Amino acid sequence: MTQQTVKESTVSNDMALSDLVGLVESGIPFTLLDVREPQEWQNGHLEGAQLLPLGQLLSTPDALNGISRMLPLVVYCQHGIRSLSAVRYLREQGFDAFNLIVDWSALSSAG
Repeated sequence: MTQQTVKESTVSNDMALSDLVGLVESGIPFTLLDVREPQEWQNGHLEGAQLLPLGQLLSTPDALNGISRMLPLVVYCQHGIRSLSAVRYLREQGFDAFNLIVDWSALSSAG
């Protein structure tokens, strides 16, 4: 998967888990951001993700200080609603952000 493929496949700002796998395999650096609450994070999260709950992201001015604007930002939550809000906000802030749609039940059953 090339950078152009990533951009083309995410015109709607949505990414499937298969897109994320392709991004990882391509070697293109990116940031993975989990916008769920800490208790949801404790129940399981994607490897390499950073936790930044949506409420904190939207209400704390310096919440984005440690996140590079130079890398694509892949954002996820439990059902895709909070991450969609986060992606809209992050794009307004100048980030190249994408909404990762995760089927947690499929991941859980896959082991």
